[in-house]
Amino acid sequence: MHWIFAFGPYIVAGAIVGAGLLWHYDRKQLVAFYDAHTTAQQRATIAQDVAIIRPLAEAAVPYVEQFWGQLPGAQKFTQAVEHVITALGQRGIAPNPHIVRAEVQKAYAQAKVDGTLAASAHKPSSPA
Repeated sequence: MHWIFAFGPYIVAGAIVGAGLLWHYDRKQLVAFYDAHTTAQQRATIAQDVAIIRPLAEAAVPYVEQFWGQLPGAQKFTQAVEHVITALGQRGIAPNPHIVRAEVQKAYAQAKVDGTLAASAHKPSSPA
């Protein structure tokens, strides 16, 4: 049992790398599996949800960075997810929280690549 603590992180890292390689090299079969196990209506519903959630997630990321930039990353992520869920709830839409989390995570990754994440970060005011 002691070996789990010694090798556990390596096992998890190996599983993540393995899943990434599987996705990279076997994507067509994974997409075919997804298509075979979901109906066209389910795929259309997911696409519609993403079309509504994605712009809100992309707007929530710089908003959270601007107002809660001093928080740790996990708390900023939670704030962004809650912001999107609240905005949709005010419009009478009950979103799938898994899709919201995925879209916020994607928006954060894109903002890091674009450089907009650093540009929108809260900057303390300098004394005059």
